[in-house]
Amino acid sequence: MTDFKWWFSQDRERWQGPFTTKNEAIRKGHGTYANESFYICEARLEDYHQMVVDPEEVLEQLADRYMEFSSEEHGLFEDVSATNKATLGGMLTKTLHEWIDAYQIKTGIYMFAESRNEETIEPENK
Repeated sequence: MTDFKWWFSQDRERWQGPFTTKNEAIRKGHGTYANESFYICEARLEDYHQMVVDPEEVLEQLADRYMEFSSEEHGLFEDVSATNKATLGGMLTKTLHEWIDAYQIKTGIYMFAESRNEETIEPENK
């Protein structure tokens, strides 16, 4: 868990920062989005443990890879229930996190754990 820092973004998805002060985030935002509005917020980061393995993607990759070896006339894994897919996703996610922890893998992947004080900043020349 980290302390709150300031960030700026134009689409609320890809944030740039961190910055120590609100004014610094605004100044950098104006430099990046000269004549356009953008957003700022204060947020704290959390590490990769927010990552989740998507069971649909895993099953699709397996089906694509092994379909030619299957005697089934319909697609592989089509009959897997939503509950079983969710269980698979949970198991794979847990295994991924355990593997990353066991080998101290540095992912460099961080997400906002919490954000506050979001504002829209208008262009300076408006």
